Amino acid sequence: MLVFARLLFVVLIAVAPGIASGQEFDVIRTWSDLTGKYSVDASLSTHDEKTASLRKADGKTIQIPRHRLSKTDAEFLVAIDAIRETDAQASLIEPHMSQVATKTGATIEIINALRTEFPNAVGGNFLGGVLHAISGNSRSSLIQSQRCFDDAIEILELIEQHFPGLHRNTLAATYSNRAVLAVRQGSVVGATNFLGKGAEATSGEIPFSLYHNASLILNSKLELGSNRSRLASVLAKGRPEGSEQVANYLMYTLDHDPFHSIVSPGEAQPESAVPADAGPPGKFLTGYGSGFLIADDLVLTNRHVTEDADSFCIKNDAGVSIIARADKISTVEDIDLAILKLEQPAKSKPLHIRPNVPSIGESFVVLGYPIPQVFEASITASRGIVSKLVTGNLQLLHDAS
Repeated sequence: MLVFARLLFVVLIAVAPGIASGQEFDVIRTWSDLTGKYSVDASLSTHDEKTASLRKADGKTIQIPRHRLSKTDAEFLVAIDAIRETDAQASLIEPHMSQVATKTGATIEIINALRTEFPNAVGGNFLGGVLHAISGNSRSSLIQSQRCFDDAIEILELIEQHFPGLHRNTLAATYSNRAVLAVRQGSVVGATNFLGKGAEATSGEIPFSLYHNASLILNSKLELGSNRSRLASVLAKGRPEGSEQVANYLMYTLDHDPFHSIVSPGEAQPESAVPADAGPPGKFLTGYGSGFLIADDLVLTNRHVTEDADSFCIKNDAGVSIIARADKISTVEDIDLAILKLEQPAKSKPLHIRPNVPSIGESFVVLGYPIPQVFEASITASRGIVSKLVTGNLQLLHDAS
């Protein structure tokens, strides 16, 4: 129901929760001092800002000042601190994400406070980078965004070094976001470099946002030199998320992406992903939602999208813009669905609704435009499987994000 595809920022509300307990790090490894003359095979028992307590195989513990540990061992403890702080910070960030769209400035202040409280955490830096970037295109906003993303990358690279795979997808997403920021700063070569790093970090199945952004650059006629072939060869070794059907649809949207307007010198960049006249005359904008055409004049959406609204403006990437009203709204508590009636038929093919119930373990793809005025007005896709059918097969549990 929204407008145009753009370079896509990825947003993670919580990063790898549930790994804060010390037992995950209770493995025997070789510890060394700064001189390299002394070493011991032991597991980490506890540690604080000044001291590490190590447990040897015979059960005895020894205390070693952190400043006397080797660089590798000192960074190992910093990586553990980062993982634990990220877990603790995520639980404090999540409650505030519901107000991002309406109170972006206040949310930025909250995230900044949490970044100060948890200097080694990933989430605050990651979200701080996104929020500063989408709050405006001023030089100061982009500098703040770059600082947040670069801090997040430094922490994530350290975690990846000592705990491979733990936050690998988050690292790839941060590289992808840093690439978008590089484009806004006028460095397409820099963007290509970050996208290449992201693809290399997740060899195999490349996250949708990274593939989306990389495809836009590869589809352009920009002079990238060796960066073009490097990025193409990296992506060729992986595959985008989503089924072939979804990939084909996304290729359609990419062909109509105004990427050239973002990277062309001298052209003004849009202040918002959604135009100011997004609603009917005389109305003010109260929210956004995703929907699907199920007949030439009917759109299926969620009931919560229709709350506190009396009219709707339906948009898609083909340039359709039609006023609609609520036609039927579910009164059953567990069925969050509503149907909108268009003022005139849309010249688009309706979605076919399958008549049978999905099977447990069946795979599917979720498409939508989550909070487009904040997180870029471009389609997102995530893949999952049906985990369980509930409420008489009227609802399902799944693992898609």
